[in-house]
Amino acid sequence: MQNIDKVWQRRVRIAFFSLTAILWGFMGEANASENRDVAPTSGMAMTLEECLAMALENSPDIAMAQWDERAAQQRSEQAKGSLLPSLSFDASYDRFGQAQRVIAPHALGESGSFDKRMADYGLAGRAPLFRGGRGLNALRAAELEHVASAREGARTRDLVVFAVTEAFYRIVGLDSLIATTQFSRQSLEAHHRQIEEHIAVGKAAKVDLLRIAVRLADLDQNLVQLENNRKIAAQLLLYRMGREGRSESGLRVVADLREPELPWTWEEMPERALVNRADYRAAQFRTEAQRKRLSVAKGGRWPEVVLKGRYGGRSGGDLEFDEDWNVGVQLGVPLFAGGTLSAGIKQEQHKLHRAEEAERKLRLTIELEVRAAGLHLQEARTRIHTAGLVVAQAREVLRIEQERHRLGKGTVAEVLEAQAELLKMQTQAVQALVDRALAVAELEKAMGARGK
Repeated sequence: MQNIDKVWQRRVRIAFFSLTAILWGFMGEANASENRDVAPTSGMAMTLEECLAMALENSPDIAMAQWDERAAQQRSEQAKGSLLPSLSFDASYDRFGQAQRVIAPHALGESGSFDKRMADYGLAGRAPLFRGGRGLNALRAAELEHVASAREGARTRDLVVFAVTEAFYRIVGLDSLIATTQFSRQSLEAHHRQIEEHIAVGKAAKVDLLRIAVRLADLDQNLVQLENNRKIAAQLLLYRMGREGRSESGLRVVADLREPELPWTWEEMPERALVNRADYRAAQFRTEAQRKRLSVAKGGRWPEVVLKGRYGGRSGGDLEFDEDWNVGVQLGVPLFAGGTLSAGIKQEQHKLHRAEEAERKLRLTIELEVRAAGLHLQEARTRIHTAGLVVAQAREVLRIEQERHRLGKGTVAEVLEAQAELLKMQTQAVQALVDRALAVAELEKAMGARGK
């Protein structure tokens, strides 16, 4: 009987060391392939950095942000073009029911020229001289919008990085839980075989086998649920990496769950976040752009001075053109517009107040996000420390209950309860490690560390 117990204990130790090797594989340094351009294939272990590189290259969110930035750049070019002179060519040919004056008389006593057919062409140019600052302010507003769009693109990178990191560590956590549950099941199977041998010699009851069978069925159900959740998490990771049409089967990840060194202190984090956060800088640029648009609206009350000129010719049906040119200055003074100018100015003022409040709200949100992420990180650290102690205690309780059962002083129910408690504590320990990694990612997102 002692030989049987030694065999069973040796099998448990082998299974335990196998689990330890698996968990160290999750928490060790990544040694995956450095080729980041290839899609995940069966048996390929991907690191977080490789997943991020693929996501930054293929994410539709980043692509949309890039197109938004390019569109904003073209709006800036369009505003710049409105400050330059314009030149246009026009031509026409008309036929009238009655003769029209084609060419005006050039001297006293001349009658001019009349014809039912008229041809006309001309080259006209206009150059704004003074518009109350509307053109320059519109250009500056467009440039600020372009910069804000670029900053928002950087913030999109932050969000994509966090989304991929979250999905990645969800897989890491599920892989660890699956390994832990499988180890617990292997231990139960070894215990099941031991009970069968005890029953064969009349030292155990069949009800103990039933208890173990119920526990094994529960573990099998947990494994099915965990493996299904793992498939969903893998598909989510592929989706966030922008890898459409890829199957999650065969996707493996390898992670370093050690906590990285943070380059900030808790006291300076909120202020540093305001400097780093691309979306906050974008909000500041948009507020300044709105101030420029308000100046554009106010410029509508100022006179407008335009330099204009034209060179062209006109003729009748004989197509003998009489050419002429003119150069002049045009002045336009707004006198009454039915209140549209005042309403437009007030509208832009209200938009400016809203932009200022949006900037203030974002500033408060950033401070909240930074402090919440910091608290989550501190909580995860505490849970990791506590879990390490509790897992060691639960493992010792299981050893004691197994020894008591071997000596006939304990029951199978007590062993199963100790084993269930150990699995629970191991699950919490794994979850604490994953939560710490996610808290670091959350803090980096709140600080704007990736998109800076």
